[in-house]
Amino acid sequence: MLTTGQMGMMRRYLLGALPEAEQAALEERFFADAAALEEIWATEHQLVDDYVRGRLGRAEREQFEQYYLDSAPHRERVAVARMLLRAADAEAVSANEPERELSAWAKLLAMLRGPQLAWGLAVAALLLVVAGGTKLMTERAQLRVQLAAAQAQQQQREREMAAQIATTREQNERLAAELERLRQAEKPVTTEPKRSTVFSFLLTTSLLRGSSAPQPLIIPRDSEQVELRVRLEVDDYATYQAALRTVEGMEMLSRRNLKARAGRLAVIVPAAKLAAGDYILTLSGIKADTAEEVNRYFFRVSKR
Repeated sequence: MLTTGQMGMMRRYLLGALPEAEQAALEERFFADAAALEEIWATEHQLVDDYVRGRLGRAEREQFEQYYLDSAPHRERVAVARMLLRAADAEAVSANEPERELSAWAKLLAMLRGPQLAWGLAVAALLLVVAGGTKLMTERAQLRVQLAAAQAQQQQREREMAAQIATTREQNERLAAELERLRQAEKPVTTEPKRSTVFSFLLTTSLLRGSSAPQPLIIPRDSEQVELRVRLEVDDYATYQAALRTVEGMEMLSRRNLKARAGRLAVIVPAAKLAAGDYILTLSGIKADTAEEVNRYFFRVSKR
């Protein structure tokens, strides 16, 4: 026996006024419990009967017409219910009419209006109840399956889109790295200027040509310049000039406007000009545009 609350919930379900979660729970109950399915059929029969007899309130009638009658099987069920109602009304009227002579056709119709007709119509109504209720739940079940399939397809599309985005991002990162590599490769290679290797050597006045041996000067092979330094005993000149010659008299280098600092003077000679051999460096002081020889330095060059 249904309670008032259960019957009201089923009526709201049939009128499409039940929340989605409660609809799903109720439908699961129908499929699991045959008694529950019979209850909803009975409630639907009562709802249709109330509608065709005009017993529904305004709100329920509007919901019935907007939702329930939207289904073709439901409209057929209501049409049969109206036919049953008219047949029942006609039976009641004929029962109150006085007996009269009836034709064979009228007698046949009267017989069909009897219990046979009522039983046949009741069976027809029951079949429509079953068909209508079953179709309603089948339609809902199909909609739920279609919804689940649509959701699965949407999730699959989202996964594919996420994978595509990840692939595109990875490709962009690779392209950015390659672009940066190309930019670095196009940058001019800046190298520090090579520092000139200078070999410094102090010449002494004690080893002049004609002594036992020239002053040895061993130049490393990676030297680019040779600095020949001399110490002046007396610095009486504003400027000096120097001439470098081989012992055979070939001039290798000449420097002018040299200035001494703290009694010292340096002559820079490219190492390439100093091949292995004996050399003489002549230092002269300049006074009144006249060069006066200060000293001569005799040395022998060898390379290692």
